[in-house]
Order: sequence, then structure tokens, then C-alpha cells
Amino acid sequence: MVSQAILRQTVKKDNLSSSHITGPRVLCAGLWRTGTSSLQIALEQHLAFSPCLHGAHLVTSVDALKLFYRCCFEDDVAKRRQLLAEWFDHFAASTDLPGFAFVDDLLEMYPSMRIILNKRSSADAWLTSVKGSLGFYASTTYLIIGYWDPYLYWHHQIYNGIAHLLQRRFRIPREELFSTKMYNAHNDWVRNLAKSHDRPLLEYEIKEGWAPLCRLLDVQVPLDKVSGDEVEYPRTNDAGEMQELRRYLIWKGLKAWALLLAPVLIGLLGILALMPY
Repeated sequence: MVSQAILRQTVKKDNLSSSHITGPRVLCAGLWRTGTSSLQIALEQHLAFSPCLHGAHLVTSVDALKLFYRCCFEDDVAKRRQLLAEWFDHFAASTDLPGFAFVDDLLEMYPSMRIILNKRSSADAWLTSVKGSLGFYASTTYLIIGYWDPYLYWHHQIYNGIAHLLQRRFRIPREELFSTKMYNAHNDWVRNLAKSHDRPLLEYEIKEGWAPLCRLLDVQVPLDKVSGDEVEYPRTNDAGEMQELRRYLIWKGLKAWALLLAPVLIGLLGILALMPY
């Protein structure tokens, strides 16, 4: 099942800890639904920035979700950066979560890291995409469905963690977690951080292809080894997989509720069976 594959995607820490990687050389700082999966494939498979941390790694386990949540609420800068280093030291690049939530910390932690602001054609286009794919996971409905399943519960909690950061960082209330206001505030925040750290910033849409990306990273445009032609830029449209994942997680949550309520229902049926007619 595709949804199970998404949940199980991970990078083994034992393998990573033996490598020489000491943090990302590039951070794609744009929000979800801004070509993050395409960028991950481009960086990992074609430009030798591997492995690339992505939200798909975050959702592999309850422990990873808890770590992200803890980072969101950790006000001690040194402690938070120590926690982040447990992840990022082992990756050559980052796109999507957890990276875009901690751009300020990562710029301080990795001084040579290059930064990309991946974005959509407009704030409205982003809002349509994100509400149709991720909005459900931040809802009270999802919390209720998943309350008795540890994975689903903590999956919902990462959105509370992000909402906490937004309230502290931009004074944006939780109900505006998915809004054009949040999109614009985040992008302006990234621009200001890049400027204050004197870092070149590439504002990028995946429709622009290889050229601007390769210029920033000082690498060659990838060519096919057989034909010598430019490799087609990866473009993923995971809307179908996102819908399948949603159905799977709802089923998982309802199953937990069924297991919880089954003894109660059986007990009630037993009482009814013993009642005199």
C-alpha cells in the first residue's frame, strides 16, 4: 500500500552516524506544498546532495513526531539547537519540515548553508493546495479520530507545534495556520533572515527547472549518461497519494476506537442478555 510506504520511509541512523556529513549544505526554506518532494528528488538523485531531509522522514515514527514537537516548544536556544543537530547533522540537504520551521536556528548552526525560498505562483495557489491536502490533519476532527492511536495523536500535535511557532513569531492565531497571511509572513521572514545573515537567497518555483538551482549550488545541470541530453526535472504530483494516506489514517484511528469500545459493547450486550423479559 502506498500510504504504508510513506509512513515507513526513513533513513537508518546507524548508517547516517558513520558518514562524514555534518549538516545541510542547502536548505529549501519554503512551506509545504511548494515543490518540496520534487526538490528532494532533484537534490538527492541528480545533484549529489544526499540524503535530503524531508517531511516524509518526520512522519516515520512517534519518536520523530515527538522530537519535532519538543523543538517547537523548547525556548532554550542551546537546547533546541542541540536537538535539531541530532537530525540535521546527518543530512546534506533539507526541504519541507522540519527545516522550514527552524530557518533562523539552521542559519546560525550551519554558516555555509545555501538557502532557497521555494514558493508557489501565488499565495492563493498555495492556500488551495495546502488546504486540500494537509488542512484535515490540523483539525479537531482528526484529533478525535486519532486520539487513541499514539501515532495519529502525535501527528496532529505537530500542527499545534507549528501553530505555537507562528503565534510567537508572527502573532498569527492558530485558526490562521493555513492562510495567505501565514504564507506571506513566512516568506518575508525567510527573506529578512537571508538578508540579515548576508546569504544569497534564491526565490524559486519548480517550473523554472534546473538552471537557477544549479547556479546557486555551483553544480552542473544533470545530463543523461546515455543520450547526453539534459535530465528532465522531477515533478511529483502526490495528491493521489495524499488522499490514500488520509483514508488509511482515518481507518487506523477508527480501528483504535473500535478496539477501545468493543469490550464496552460486549459488556452491554451481556447485560441485555441476562435481563429478564
